[in-house]
Amino acid sequence: MYSVQAVLVFLVLSICSNAQIMYSEADEKLLKTIRINCAAAEKIDPSFISKVDSANFPTYDEVKCYPYCIYSTFGIMTKAGEFDLDFLKAHIPVEQHQLALPIVNECIKTNATESCQRGYETYKCYSADVYA
Repeated sequence: MYSVQAVLVFLVLSICSNAQIMYSEADEKLLKTIRINCAAAEKIDPSFISKVDSANFPTYDEVKCYPYCIYSTFGIMTKAGEFDLDFLKAHIPVEQHQLALPIVNECIKTNATESCQRGYETYKCYSADVYA
């Protein structure tokens, strides 16, 4: 169950807007719940959450470990801050590989060593591709 949720979160965060995937009402509700839970856990001002999905990406101080919370909760990212690329390749729909995998491979290239910072930089990279 968690692997399906992880894929949904990853795809929502990483697929370019010109290749939008339509999600069921249940999936949209799940994403909303994930974001609410991580925002609450990280004590993030709700006004910053809407900026995460925009070209006006918040600063690290504004969203702290929110991206890492989403990734790590569902196994996309380990506690050590590493991404499981085999997991991603196995769960991203084949028809999305050509679009998604180059984004993934580029965005996980960060020099950050701390998990929260790696999550932040990766999420920021995705948003730059999606909302540019």
